[in-house]
Amino acid sequence: MPGGIINTGTHPKLLWPGIHAIWGQTYDQHETEYTDLYDIQDSGKAWEEDVQVTGFGLAPIKTEGGPMAMDSEVQGTISRYVHVPYALGYKVTFEERRDNLYEEVGSRRAAANAFSS
Repeated sequence: MPGGIINTGTHPKLLWPGIHAIWGQTYDQHETEYTDLYDIQDSGKAWEEDVQVTGFGLAPIKTEGGPMAMDSEVQGTISRYVHVPYALGYKVTFEERRDNLYEEVGSRRAAANAFSS
C-alpha cells in the first residue's frame, strides 16, 4: 500500500465539477459479519486470562458405616488473550482538503475540522 501525504495531485479529478459518481471506498456499506461468529467483550486491560479449575472425580460407592471418600480440585490450564490494537493513519494537505469539491470523499477520510498542513 503506498504511503505519503494526500495532496491535490492524489485526486486531481476531485478538484473539478461534473463528477457523476465516486466509487471505491465502501467500507461502511458492508454488513458486520464477525459478530455472528464471535462473542464481543470490552476490556480496559492489556490482556485477559481464563483459568480452568479441575472437576472432581467419580464418586465411589460408600459402604454402610464406612468413611466417605474425599476429593479436591486444582488449577488447570490457563489461556491468555492479548489485546492487539490495529491502526492506520494518513496525512492530508490543507490545499487538498480546501480544493476538493466533493465533500463525501473528504468526510470519509477525516472530520471536517481536522486540517493538517
